[in-house]
Amino acid sequence: GGVWADISTTPAGSAFDPNGATVNPAQLAPGNYTFQYTVAGPAGCQASSSEVEINVLPAPVADAGQPQALNCALSAVSLGSTATSSGPEFQYSWETIEGAALSDPASAMPEAQSAGVYALTVFNQQTGCQASDTTTVEEQVTFPEPLLSAFTGDCFVEGQAVITVDSVSNGVEPYLFSLDGENYSPSPQFFNLSQGNYTVYIIDGNECDGSADITIAGGNELGVELIARSNGGDPRISLGDSLLLEAVIST
Repeated sequence: GGVWADISTTPAGSAFDPNGATVNPAQLAPGNYTFQYTVAGPAGCQASSSEVEINVLPAPVADAGQPQALNCALSAVSLGSTATSSGPEFQYSWETIEGAALSDPASAMPEAQSAGVYALTVFNQQTGCQASDTTTVEEQVTFPEPLLSAFTGDCFVEGQAVITVDSVSNGVEPYLFSLDGENYSPSPQFFNLSQGNYTVYIIDGNECDGSADITIAGGNELGVELIARSNGGDPRISLGDSLLLEAVIST
């Protein structure tokens, strides 16, 4: 019998077994490989050899993209990535494993409008090779509800009340708060308020919004009445006389 040898410019390495006369293409990088089979000639004659070439074509690249999430401000996301093989020889096919149908399942980067699991297959029409990849889309929709309290102190003073967001349920941080629905701040307190009805608006980390109402009640005004307790109850006295007064406080 003869002997096999790897005479490739870039050797096949362990992918080539000369004793078994086998090559494992799965272990080869794309490129051309040449293998020579040599049979020793009879005494005084030259050896005879023959060569075989193997061309390992590059496999297509399928990149379904990173996991993404839909939220209250993002109703659709683009799947796939620019790392996916491109060119007229490639066909794209998206499969919805979970979720709703995609906008264009035959394109490299379709849109997903619902949560689910999506698989991309890239097929090279020239080589017959294909590659696949999957990605996920989550739905992150929340319904934040602020719990409010109002502080007016022991005696209500107009323009000095405070509204505080004590806690938020059914939402995710970070939170932004507003009294007018337009100007938002991370501060959960509103100062220098007067009596009246207020609505506190909230936006959470998923861009989802909510609100709650609260009323700041005005306190009764403090009244003081001075009553004469001497001179027969007559508050009128002569210069130099004294008068006993009593302060009657009402709220």
